[in-house]
Amino acid sequence: MKSGSRVAFLLALAACAPGRDRGASPGSRELWDEIQERKVLRVAMVLQFPPQFYRDRQTREPAGYDVEMLKMMAKDLGVELHIEDMDFTASIPALLAGKADLISNGLVNTPERAKLLHFSEPYVPYQHVLIVQKGARVGSHEALNQPGKVVSVLLGSTSHELAKLLFPKAEIRALERQDTCFLEVSSKKADAALVEQYLAIPYVRNNPQTTELLNPEKPFSLQYGCLAVGYGNPRFVYWLDNWIRFYKANGVLDSLYERIIGPSLTFSAGGAR
Repeated sequence: MKSGSRVAFLLALAACAPGRDRGASPGSRELWDEIQERKVLRVAMVLQFPPQFYRDRQTREPAGYDVEMLKMMAKDLGVELHIEDMDFTASIPALLAGKADLISNGLVNTPERAKLLHFSEPYVPYQHVLIVQKGARVGSHEALNQPGKVVSVLLGSTSHELAKLLFPKAEIRALERQDTCFLEVSSKKADAALVEQYLAIPYVRNNPQTTELLNPEKPFSLQYGCLAVGYGNPRFVYWLDNWIRFYKANGVLDSLYERIIGPSLTFSAGGAR
């Protein structure tokens, strides 16, 4: 999360949400029962990150790796899937207010986020790299860690937190949309953008005149995205974890990842430094 005050606000919101308290007894009504009665699985998602989650250009329907995974999940639950498209910073408040059953934004399980959310088994890997201005002659990421340099990141993301550690002397420009972070570099308003590799490679591939990758062979980190659920729902969380483990063990999730996200990780020579 972005700040201590933000966490305090969300904790207070969680305390007010019905049926989401940590102290729910084993026999009490929980999210599992609500989903089964409603016959709908409500998912908060940011449809701005192809190929993981986005809107199809022709149909405008949700598409991507997470969408296909959740369609399988909803089928196994025997319910319909309803995806609520919202900005990244709105997804956690929506979950805590009971407007969604889970978040599928590939959230990384961090100690700060775990104050508010129960995280599932990890289901998707992430590696972070830097997009820099074409021809800027940035020899290494250390060259960006100095006053006057600007690194753009998605507000509240793990890239945001990682940038604070990597570039304490530079200006970290936190923005609410990922595409805006990229445009800051293309328009020379920022020196670099710190972002997940599967998003960085397609952008640089499509914008070779203005951008390039600094460290495609040596990402800064390896992290794993999880599904997020409110506290007080042990049966639903248990089912989610077992569902992910089952489809990992039989290779279905790996196959889905390679088919949908795999092509985004392939980069031709010439665009990387």
